[in-house]
Amino acid sequence: MNRTRILITLVAAAVFGVGCASGGSTASTAAAANAKRGPTGASRYLVTDDELANLGDRSAYEALQQLRPSFLHSRDTQTSSNPVLAPVDVFVDGGRTEGLDALKNIRASTVKEMRFYEPQDANTKFGTGHNGGVIAVRLK
Repeated sequence: MNRTRILITLVAAAVFGVGCASGGSTASTAAAANAKRGPTGASRYLVTDDELANLGDRSAYEALQQLRPSFLHSRDTQTSSNPVLAPVDVFVDGGRTEGLDALKNIRASTVKEMRFYEPQDANTKFGTGHNGGVIAVRLK
């Protein structure tokens, strides 16, 4: 009788342990996915033409001010040895522009998507020197 109880306890513990192990992985994946999403469920790093469609005749800059204002702020770290933050760079269809002002000359209705790259990703994708981050714009 005592051995039966011990065996049942061990089997129950093993089943519970396997369930927790697989659930933890799924929960971690879901948490990571949610961390990349904004409050409305939209990606915090991507603005799509679906989101831009309802904004009327605005510039891409104005659209970002409303939808993802964080895109417009440098991610560079300000220190005493680095008092001036690196600007956010802007690429349109793969070509580098003069910066955020380029977004003021692009109609939001002509944009397919705007994606923000954190400095590490920007430096990998576009080459070094993008410590403020990059906004990559794809036109329709």
